[in-house]
Amino acid sequence: MKKLLCLLCILAIAGITLASCHKAPSAITAEQVVASFSAQAQVTQQESVIGCNVARTPEGLAAVTITSPEQLSGMCFEWSGENSGISYQGLSCRTEQPFLPKTSFAAIIVNVLQAASVPENLTDQGPRDGMSCFTGQSESGPFTILVNSSNGYIQEILLEELDFRAVFSGQTA
Repeated sequence: MKKLLCLLCILAIAGITLASCHKAPSAITAEQVVASFSAQAQVTQQESVIGCNVARTPEGLAAVTITSPEQLSGMCFEWSGENSGISYQGLSCRTEQPFLPKTSFAAIIVNVLQAASVPENLTDQGPRDGMSCFTGQSESGPFTILVNSSNGYIQEILLEELDFRAVFSGQTA
């Protein structure tokens, strides 16, 4: 009886050890990630800190409006299908070609949201900091997103290569 009990304990310990070596899946799936929303964002890129409002539709239309620093407040970058645009203090410009570099903060946000809107582009990295973590590739480079496990909204975008971080709050559909 002691041998059987000892054998069962060893098997239980081995099972727990093996189970702990595997990455736990996220609380949500890539299909549940919400990449179309309106929100406020705090962006840090290298030493720059920018506040902005972000809006993206399921069709891929998007706008990023700067709220801080004060000198740039109100500047708006827009993606409307075949056109891109910028407006500031009553002046506006539209073009058929993207005008922002892929490494600019607004382009990074829009490119990552576009990539994250396609579940096949996301790889589940399991839970991280109490959220679901996914990685993927966008036009701006490889990214990591942290997603609220209860509602699917993207809470944070990270691009380590570009020293970029965007933290979202106040998301609405």
